Formats: sequence, structure tokens, C-alpha cells
Amino acid sequence: MQDKEFLYQSVHKAWEQLKLPAELMDQYRYQPRVVWQSYIAGNRKMMFFLDAFKDPCHVGNFYIESTFVAHDRSLSIDIYRLHSHNSY
Repeated sequence: MQDKEFLYQSVHKAWEQLKLPAELMDQYRYQPRVVWQSYIAGNRKMMFFLDAFKDPCHVGNFYIESTFVAHDRSLSIDIYRLHSHNSY
């Protein structure tokens, strides 16, 4: 699986899991922002979030970890919710 295909499928699967209407992604132009990714022996792993100028769904509060396992061609995602916090 190529990088672009992996990112596209990961974003699509995450959006479905968040149960948000597809129209919102286009309307607010959500863009995936990759935080890190790795590639080992055909397996891929990536962490990203969805960013938009105006984020009415607060999707930017979720970090998505996506894993592609080459031998069975499976794609799985884990979604983490970030909470606001104070830094000192």
C-alpha cells in the first residue's frame, strides 16, 4: 500500500468511525495532518489529526493512530480524544 492510499483509507475509516456526515469534510475542508509515520517490512503505522480553519465538530480534538498489516492487508484505527489542559 502506497503512502497516499494508506492516508486516504485511514482518513475515510476514521471519519466513518466518528459518525460524521461526509458533507462536513468537504464543507469545512478538513485536512489530515500527519504527526508521525513508520514503515517496516510492508507494515505501516501513522498518527494524524484532522485540521480545519473552523472546526464545528471539534474533530481536531481527536488523534487517530492507523495501522496497516501487510500479510493480511488489514487496516485498523484507534481514536484518542485529547482534553484541554494547562501547561506550566
